[in-house]
Amino acid sequence: MKRSAWLVLLFSSSLALGGEPRKVDPQKSDDAQFELQKRKIPLDASHFMGRVLNNDGKTVQLFLDAGFSPDEADDGTPPLYEAANRGYVDIVKMLLEAGAKPDIKNRNGETPLQAAVVQKQADCVKALAEAGANPNLFYKNDGDTPLLRASAVDSPETVLVLIDVKADVNRAGQNNSTPLLAEAQRGHPETVRALLKAGAKVNVRAAGGASPLMMAAFSGNAETVQILMKAGADRKDVGTYIGSVSPEIKKILQGGGGASTTKKK
Repeated sequence: MKRSAWLVLLFSSSLALGGEPRKVDPQKSDDAQFELQKRKIPLDASHFMGRVLNNDGKTVQLFLDAGFSPDEADDGTPPLYEAANRGYVDIVKMLLEAGAKPDIKNRNGETPLQAAVVQKQADCVKALAEAGANPNLFYKNDGDTPLLRASAVDSPETVLVLIDVKADVNRAGQNNSTPLLAEAQRGHPETVRALLKAGAKVNVRAAGGASPLMMAAFSGNAETVQILMKAGADRKDVGTYIGSVSPEIKKILQGGGGASTTKKK
């Protein structure tokens, strides 16, 4: 088959599946299509997704160079979602550069960024957010924000990335939980500092009345307690739980110092 005829066949295949032609370099497109023909790889959604799932960047790039839509879904799940869910950051960047929609959703209404957060794929979260993905969309199943979900899966690195890309540090989820409440309970000093620096409200309350200071104190996180105290955490609740915390935290709450927040060299 001549290369010109192969071009028509390939674009017909893509369009038949609902794909939209993209503006591509004619010579690069022709070369890419010829290479796919030589390797006997059809330009269709099924084969495209298969290469994405196999993290086969070289072939994925051939599809894109040939003019194939980066958003073409084989079974209702966008390629960008699958790449982000698996942590294939190079594929994620490749698809985004080819025009993939950053906030395209799967059949359950979940975005690639939300999937990357759940899987602790901080590099993918960063790439998606920098391409315009919304870091504040609520998860449909439970009302969490990406920041809250990053804390729930215990991924401080992802929390820091989301803060860096300007996720809303005060946006609450169910039970009025905020990222600072969640991270104070987990006792991650670095993320607590970053949240406070980004403007997190230090005296926010969960639906049950707990504050970040209370969460940190009950969880035994002395360094986090000290950070919150220095940030102006309200100690008016101290009397109600002072007897339930460790001696070290009790000393901090009563103003007697405690854990050092200075990292050892």
